[in-house]
Amino acid sequence: MSKTLHLKVVTPERTLFEKDVLEVSLPTSEGQISVLPLHARLVTKLSHGDVLIKADSSSEVLAIYGGIAMIEADSKLTIIAEGADHLHELNEVEITEAIKRAQDYKQRFALEEAELAKSLNRDAKLVLAETQAEMLRNLTKLKVIKKHRSHHNLKIDK
Repeated sequence: MSKTLHLKVVTPERTLFEKDVLEVSLPTSEGQISVLPLHARLVTKLSHGDVLIKADSSSEVLAIYGGIAMIEADSKLTIIAEGADHLHELNEVEITEAIKRAQDYKQRFALEEAELAKSLNRDAKLVLAETQAEMLRNLTKLKVIKKHRSHHNLKIDK
């Protein structure tokens, strides 16, 4: 019987994590789940949130921005994320400033979203969509920082 679970977390840019762990908690589209060794096979969509990784005597937190998770029968969990960061890589001040900039950009348009979509040209619509996606990623980062700051005694602001 396997006592560990092999976890691999990858994004289009990099491999964030790969090693044997005891437990992984992750945000799925159906809610938070925990995966232990010998978990049943599963492929699930991931939502924005935190991934808590528990190893022998330590734990690690990742902020994740969507993707899929595949649990295989031989105690392997592969997370293919649209984007992800280690908690220690996140800077609360920079993230808060980015959220403020995105909110200011969105506020410049006084129209309702349906009217906004009609009135903007294709390039402006693309910029607005990218701004909204970036704001969602930054809100997720901020939520993860605030949730785990006290648990890990971290100095987040660099």
